[in-house]
Amino acid sequence: MKTDLTVWGSSVGLERILSLHGELDIASVAKLTTAITGALDDGHRRIVLDCALLSFIDAAGLGAIVQASQAVEGHGGELVLRNLDGEPIVALAVTQLDRFLPIEDQHRRSIAS
Repeated sequence: MKTDLTVWGSSVGLERILSLHGELDIASVAKLTTAITGALDDGHRRIVLDCALLSFIDAAGLGAIVQASQAVEGHGGELVLRNLDGEPIVALAVTQLDRFLPIEDQHRRSIAS
């Protein structure tokens, strides 16, 4: 059963944490893009995508994350993925995006450079 993506955020200083719940796919990438654009417009330069409740990601979702990372870097910031597990981490590994995107576990320790 498909779970629509829900994005909710919290801020600590210049860091914006966007918690993702559900499926990041072609039908939901606009929600993520809107949330990231809003965070940048609000002056946040470190954006964390908390993926603990992300159950699925397709090619459009992966593309949106890559584009978002480039947009954040273009503003002098950093986009970080946190708490990846299951299918989403497999998708990143298969596409080798885990080699290029900063990934942290729940203890804020970098697990990929």
